[in-house]
Amino acid sequence: MLVDLKRADLGLFHGIEHVDALCFEAKDMRKPFALLRAEMYRRGDLLLEHGVTHISRLPFKLPRIVVVIDEMSIVKRETDLVEMIQQFASQGRALGVHTIIAMQRPDADLLNSALKANLRVRISGRQADATNAKVAGVLGAEEIDAAARGRMKIKIDEVKEFQAYFLDEGACKEILTPYKTFVKDPEPELEVVSQSIFGLLEKEEQR
Repeated sequence: MLVDLKRADLGLFHGIEHVDALCFEAKDMRKPFALLRAEMYRRGDLLLEHGVTHISRLPFKLPRIVVVIDEMSIVKRETDLVEMIQQFASQGRALGVHTIIAMQRPDADLLNSALKANLRVRISGRQADATNAKVAGVLGAEEIDAAARGRMKIKIDEVKEFQAYFLDEGACKEILTPYKTFVKDPEPELEVVSQSIFGLLEKEEQR
């Protein structure tokens, strides 16, 4: 599930078979997010039913779901969406739901909330100062050499510096091509019914 509120990069993933939702506006996020929350409730019920604490311990496999939100700061006025994103981040790991959030500049209003406590892995490029680095949760990010393009710092248990790869648009398209689905336009008399990968029952959409 991809959210690209800057309409910048994630459009390259349009038509990829694994992408269930590609949203470019906040209003487009509500339906797929509601479906995902319902799927999380369903998975939580499965954990209770089987007496386990993680989907990896279930006697069957469930697909991992990845939510990518590019430019989270644009969403911050949509309080209902922010609450759902916080729920995905806080409860999702055990349920096989993984949340990746990106923003150009650290936003203290967002990252000082309950959301920050549930972002276990943090990656930052060069920050303008120590205050911004602290908000981003990656101390020392302000010390990255400004001339070192693609130099990043990652914090999992401790902070480590690494060199990120540069992937241009052409190379990205080449990598993604095998995963594209080429579906012919339906005939005018055919009715096309969209389906979700989550396999939810209709009643679960109302939970």
